[in-house]
Amino acid sequence: MQKFTLAWILAAALFICGGCSHRINITPPLDNIPAALPEKVQKTAAYYISPADMALKVTTAGGGGDKVHYYPYAETEPALRKALAGVFAKVVNLPDPSDIGFIQENAVAYVFTPRISTNSTSSSLAFWPPSEFTIELDCRATDPAGATLWQKTVTGKGNAEFDEFKHDFQLAPRRAVIQAFSRLGEEIVNSGVFK
Repeated sequence: MQKFTLAWILAAALFICGGCSHRINITPPLDNIPAALPEKVQKTAAYYISPADMALKVTTAGGGGDKVHYYPYAETEPALRKALAGVFAKVVNLPDPSDIGFIQENAVAYVFTPRISTNSTSSSLAFWPPSEFTIELDCRATDPAGATLWQKTVTGKGNAEFDEFKHDFQLAPRRAVIQAFSRLGEEIVNSGVFK
C-alpha cells in the first residue's frame, strides 16, 4: 500500500511539475478540416514555409506556472496543406520561391505564404496543459512572379477543461488550429480571387 501511495505521489508530482516546459504537438486530426469547395479550382497552389520557420520552437504559458513548447509551422503544415487541398485541385510544397523551374514544371498558379503567431493560457493552478489557445494566421497569396494577389488574417481559438484535456493534453491547441485553417479555406473561397 505504501509503495502504491508513493508511486501515486511521484506521478502527481511529475504531472504538476511546477516551472517545467512541456512538449506538446498542435497538429490536429486533419479529418476535422473540411473542404471549402465541393468542386475544386482546377489549378495548382503552392505554399512556402522557410527552413527557419519550420525549425521555429515557441514556448507559451500552460497551467500551474508551467509552460508548453511546440513547433507552430512544422506542426500546422499538414493543416495548411489540407485547407488548400480543400480548394485547389493540386497542392505542392514550394522549396524556394525563386525556383522558377519548379514553379513552371508544376504549373503553379498561386503561392501561399503563412505567418503564424500563437498564445496560450490556463485557468488551472494545478495542471500544466493549456486550457485556452489562440493562433493568428496571416496568409498572403502571390502570383508566380511574386505580386501579391490576396492577404488575410484569421484567428482560431480553442478551449478545453480538465475533464476533456486529461485525455488529450493538446486538445485546446488542436481545436484552435482546426478553427483557424477551416476559416482560411473559407476566406480563400469567399475572396473571389482564385478561379
